[in-house]
Amino acid sequence: MEVRDAIISFEAKMIALRKKADGDELVLFIHLDEEDRRHLWNLHLTTRFRCALVEIGDDEQPVIPEEIRVSNKAVAVAGQMCREESFQRWIISKAEAELPYIAGVIDEENAVRALKHVLDIESRADLSRDEEARDQFRELIREYQRMKLV
Repeated sequence: MEVRDAIISFEAKMIALRKKADGDELVLFIHLDEEDRRHLWNLHLTTRFRCALVEIGDDEQPVIPEEIRVSNKAVAVAGQMCREESFQRWIISKAEAELPYIAGVIDEENAVRALKHVLDIESRADLSRDEEARDQFRELIREYQRMKLV
C-alpha cells in the first residue's frame, strides 16, 4: 500500500490555536467529501495522524513563508556564486592559508570547500537552517562586492 492511498486531503480554515501543557491545540473547520467524512467519523477520538499544512493564498497557490523563501535563496545564491570564476578565485584565496590542499586550484569544488570552511558549515544547505551562517554569508558577499569595486 502506498502512503498516498491513505491520505485524506481537504481544505481547512483555522478557527483557533491555543497553547496547552502537552502541546498546541489547532482547531480547523474542514470541508470533506462524503467518503472521507464517513472514514473520519468511524475513527476513535485519540487516533493519531501525520499532518502537513500548506497555506493557500487568495490566488489558490501555496504561500511560501518569507523566512523559508529567504533561506532557500541563500542556498541558491551560494551555489551560483561558487560557479563564478571571480568568486572562486576570491574565496579560495581567502581560505587557502588554512586549506593548503586547495591552493592554486580554481574550480567550483574548491570554492565550495573554501566557502564551507569560511562559514564553518558542513554543507551549503546549512544556510537554509542556520540564521547565523546566513548572516555571515551576507557579510561575505558584501565583502566580495566591495573587493570587486576596488
